[in-house]
Amino acid sequence: MNNGSVLSRKRTTAMLASAFVVVALSSCGSSSSKTNASSSATTASPAASAPSTTTTTAAAAGDVTADTAKAKQINLQLSDLPSGWTSSPASPKSAQDQADDVKTASCLGIPPPSQTHTVDIDSDDFSSGNLSISSNVTFARTADAARQELAAYSGSKVTSCLTQSLQDSMARDANGATVSNLSVTPATKPSGGDGGFAYHVTATVMAQGQQVQLTVDVLAVLVGRAELNVSSFGIGNQTVPDQTLRSLMAKMVARAS
Repeated sequence: MNNGSVLSRKRTTAMLASAFVVVALSSCGSSSSKTNASSSATTASPAASAPSTTTTTAAAAGDVTADTAKAKQINLQLSDLPSGWTSSPASPKSAQDQADDVKTASCLGIPPPSQTHTVDIDSDDFSSGNLSISSNVTFARTADAARQELAAYSGSKVTSCLTQSLQDSMARDANGATVSNLSVTPATKPSGGDGGFAYHVTATVMAQGQQVQLTVDVLAVLVGRAELNVSSFGIGNQTVPDQTLRSLMAKMVARAS
């Protein structure tokens, strides 16, 4: 799964689209990158595998070093998950992901992430059967920039901008699958920090003659310059309990505070 900013793309645009398609094709019996990722999953401490990381060259080296260390500390670890979950390394961000970042930011009326962030770090991807959870920590260069992004992702444009981005990404990466009934709806924002937002995303994917209902839940909280995100994925009627997701976010907020 691709990395990206909590308040600019992470688990809401290109990453969600890729996850929808990969999970759909996997559940319909196709060999896919999810199958390959599962084969490398581990139940050991995720500290053994390096999380996916993106840095901006505009930031001072000292800021990048300190923000990277703090982001890794805040991000979810395998030990945060319930017993039985496994971990596998997150995939690096592609050039297309970066282009999607810029397009979504433009739609929302905010600067591109490369101008406003110092570091952007994913956790490993955690899975249990057809359920997946992942987190991301992005540091904005200033608290004002972080608040601007929070306002944009809590505003009136976000549903239409994210829906369009998801539709574009899934059309590009569908590999023969068709997506319908795509819905992006606001949910109760998580508590703590300096504000946040939540979105519930659903879609129906038809692949290889089989229909799959996919669900994504996204929680985000701002703590100073740190933008925290937790996302979950489920297939059919299997979803990560909302209480579990919010408990994981609370752990991240505590580490960021």
